[in-house]
Amino acid sequence: MVAVLVTSALLIVAVMFGVAGVVRGSTPSPTPSPGGPAPVTTVVGADDAWHGTAVRLVFVAEDRGGTGIAVTEYSVDGGVWRTGTSVVIPAPKDHSWDGRHTVGYRSRDNAGVVEEAQSCVVRIDTTAPRIKWMSCKPAVRTRPGPQRARVRVTEATGASTIQLVVVDALGRKIVTVRPKTVGNGARTLTWNGRNARGKAVAPGRYGIRLVVRDALGNKRVTGIKWFRDQHPVSSRVVRAGGSAGRMVALTFDDGASASAWAQLLNVLRSHKVKASFFPVGTEVLAKASLARRTVRDGHTIGNHTWNHPTMSRLGHAEAVSQLRRTEAAWWRVARTTPAPFFRPPYGDMSAGTVVAAGAAGYRYTVLWDVDPYDWRNPGVGVIASRVLSSVRPGSIVVMHISGQTAQALPAIIRGLKARGLKPVSLHEMFAAGVR
Repeated sequence: MVAVLVTSALLIVAVMFGVAGVVRGSTPSPTPSPGGPAPVTTVVGADDAWHGTAVRLVFVAEDRGGTGIAVTEYSVDGGVWRTGTSVVIPAPKDHSWDGRHTVGYRSRDNAGVVEEAQSCVVRIDTTAPRIKWMSCKPAVRTRPGPQRARVRVTEATGASTIQLVVVDALGRKIVTVRPKTVGNGARTLTWNGRNARGKAVAPGRYGIRLVVRDALGNKRVTGIKWFRDQHPVSSRVVRAGGSAGRMVALTFDDGASASAWAQLLNVLRSHKVKASFFPVGTEVLAKASLARRTVRDGHTIGNHTWNHPTMSRLGHAEAVSQLRRTEAAWWRVARTTPAPFFRPPYGDMSAGTVVAAGAAGYRYTVLWDVDPYDWRNPGVGVIASRVLSSVRPGSIVVMHISGQTAQALPAIIRGLKARGLKPVSLHEMFAAGVR
């Protein structure tokens, strides 16, 4: 009858606590005493799995001497012995309890007979897998093809799922690679160089972000590892966004005035507007902090050559060099590239200029259809009036990084919005589709 009652008690406890299993200590050697054999304690709730949440252990003592159970005790990780029939192994989000915890347990009957201490192990893991970047190659893509990221994975449970996410220059997702299950150690992940539609991406700045999960759902999202795509393309001349809806692209060239550049960025931020900047390469290096802020604020950047030459007078090698030097300056100061947007100084170009732009990895040779001639400093009101009287849906407005333009910009933005037009960057306009 006693055996039946004990068995029933074990089943009831297992159901009440929803446990993964029942672990029974090895049968201890009876302690010789007039009271008879020692008690046997069974622990409910212990298993060989890792847990991301707290684990409750319940100790069920079986009286084998017929005198009744006096007390059950437990000890966690070699600590003091405490009285109780259950214990909770916590799993706080500060990861302070992550690892393997040894829980000892024993019972004593009313005759004073104590069983030999038994033990079980509880495994806690609230920490996401650890990822260490080893390489992202090629650092500069000179032709379409795969991009490989090599990382080192460390995960307590031994298995992780890694998903590779590719983003564009503004951090927007362009494709997600199917998750891959990996073990610990160095691992290589590959992106085929194509977007979600299966087409090879245009030249520009791209980045890889990794999303890593373990079996318990602990997740880590890495920072972005940036790289450049500069593969040769056929460049095409764009003067306006023919299918960009009600968008109008605001662009600013040159960059001689640091105060005007900063003021333009302040106005754009206050109005929550993105635009495009085409400073020459020498100004990118000279005003590196402003260049970095432009990228950090989410604006599009473009290549306006190294020192503002008349491009139609340059040979192929010279023209490509002008673009390469400026691209190198942007990468040096802001880890970004102005590709795929190139604007020839003065709008001057020849067929050879467009060929050189394509060879350097610039898919778009960007001109304009609205020019307020702000470089002549005709006055703040005149600049705003010329822009607002000429824009139409899909317009690309060319302006310059100058004091009068910076002062005119608030009126231009308000005027565009009043006409139902949306001021945007070139990245935003081209994402909407440009014929």
